[in-house]
Amino acid sequence: MYAARRMNRHLQKRFWLGFAAWSVVGSLAAACGSSSRVLVPSSDGGEGGQAGGETSTGGTLEVGGAGKGGSNSPSSAAGQANGNDAGASDEGGSAGQAGSSSEAGAAGDDNRCGGCCTIADCPGAGYACTDHECVNVAGSLSGLLWQLPCTGAPVDAASCPTDPTVTVNGTLGGATGVTYDVTLHFRGVVEPKSYQGGCSDGAFWQSGGADNGDVANVYELRVSNPPQDYFLNVGSSAQKNTIAIDYVKTVRIDAGATVTLFVASIDSLELFNHDASSTPITIPGTSVTQPFDGQFIQMDVESVTPSAIASNAVIGGGTSGSALSFAGAQLATVADSTPLHSTSVTQEAWFKFNGASGGYNAMLGKPEGADIDDSYTLWAESGTLRGYVGTPNSAYISQPFSDVTQWHHAAFTYDLQTSIQTLYLDGAVVACAPATGAIAYDTHALEIGADLDHGALSGFWNGTLDEVRVFSTARSADQIWADLHTHKLGPTAGLVGEWTFDEGSGQTTADSSGNALSAVLGSNSTVEASDPVWVNGR
Repeated sequence: MYAARRMNRHLQKRFWLGFAAWSVVGSLAAACGSSSRVLVPSSDGGEGGQAGGETSTGGTLEVGGAGKGGSNSPSSAAGQANGNDAGASDEGGSAGQAGSSSEAGAAGDDNRCGGCCTIADCPGAGYACTDHECVNVAGSLSGLLWQLPCTGAPVDAASCPTDPTVTVNGTLGGATGVTYDVTLHFRGVVEPKSYQGGCSDGAFWQSGGADNGDVANVYELRVSNPPQDYFLNVGSSAQKNTIAIDYVKTVRIDAGATVTLFVASIDSLELFNHDASSTPITIPGTSVTQPFDGQFIQMDVESVTPSAIASNAVIGGGTSGSALSFAGAQLATVADSTPLHSTSVTQEAWFKFNGASGGYNAMLGKPEGADIDDSYTLWAESGTLRGYVGTPNSAYISQPFSDVTQWHHAAFTYDLQTSIQTLYLDGAVVACAPATGAIAYDTHALEIGADLDHGALSGFWNGTLDEVRVFSTARSADQIWADLHTHKLGPTAGLVGEWTFDEGSGQTTADSSGNALSAVLGSNSTVEASDPVWVNGR
């Protein structure tokens, strides 16, 4: 069973008064004057109060009462603050005392910049309400097209020549430092294609994975930040007719990120536009002449909403002070404990990889049995990031990965209730597959930076690790996105072990989950060659 998981391991085995209020409105008007911002008339403040006291004979003062400001009305004129004048000074008399100032009228309802209190106040799809301004976040994304027209006569009953590749780029607008949930509408005519790995929605959309090497057209959406890769025409490469696609997906995208639409015909041929009954397919509502002679996808922005957590956010738990660097036969060990024997599981770690060393390189693993199996593990091998759970019929899932320059976050989940295992890289789903049944456990320790093969330590990590966690639940995609922005969770529902490596020195590193599952550096509690090295954290 598990031999397939490590098939490459030894060939077996990721936001006053009076005139001041008008000044504010004027400033807003200037701010909203850019091409990406929209201004509509604001509601004015209430009417100002009457001036106060009058002077009396002999230079004494009768003090008038303060004038009251106007009521808060959506359309009344702005209130003006009218200070009372001082009483005139008669000879020998005391100078009159200034009357109290009138109270300014209360400001009207704040409907600045497009009535922008919610996104519903903005002029259309692709806008977000940011600091009471309607901002055109969609920018150049909406209406982008992949087009692969037939460039000549059909070469057989189903195919025509076409361009080899088409690449179209757009940039998301919005406020610097903000991450948006962007809802995208995809419509078009395509030929279906099988892809390798990834996580499909069961229809046409797939997160992660790779081209499987056949000649069917690749339709791919790439996001530069946070990094994501999607395929849009998932199906059977053996199908000999085109299909219509029309679906909506929401993608997390940073302001200023580049969104790339890439299509490749592989062999410069494609299926021409015809359904299973040889009738050309028509897609209404697009900018392309119908029926299109060839294949295309049009992408439109349906909505944009600021994400709850931006890509560069730190949402709690302080910041990383130190981490552990592993080179050669180095590891940290957590003694076996019942909390580590969960029915569902999530493994997480921040990692920096220095490149392949040996057959495989484990971030963490809970070995099981005398052979090469694990209860759960997360590792790098043969240019891929891999995750595995030891259930009766599971196999590892993977995503191509080779970066040796940057920190990344990996997470792997297994959900007993849904029978699904899922791999995440930097918060994005990159692979998923079925797995069923109970996880097998024994009394082996949890190894950080290593694993066991046939009872011997093996698969040592080559690089740096930080913020290693194990949960007894399958974390959701939103939870994992929050986790990677949190240095230290501390006691949290489902968290059974958390090692943030903040000590910076010593032979042990504490578990901040509340379960007191400390990790010992190296093979024992003394200083020796198998100890990983304390370094600066990410």
